[in-house]
Amino acid sequence: MTEHARLAPPFVAVGTETTPAGLQPAADLRRRRLAVLALNVVTYVALVAAMAQVLGSGGWSAVDLVLF
Repeated sequence: MTEHARLAPPFVAVGTETTPAGLQPAADLRRRRLAVLALNVVTYVALVAAMAQVLGSGGWSAVDLVLF
């Protein structure tokens, strides 16, 4: 056996449910990506709500709508 073959990670068959590196299940990666997406959406909605409150504090004008 060559030095490279001895140090190389084990072969992962095509079609298995692992990440490209084969270090974790794809379901874990999918769950983590969905969690990050949810956090980003919640943050975006909170920022939009805060901006709407600031811009609409004195009533909405055409400039406020353009900025919003």
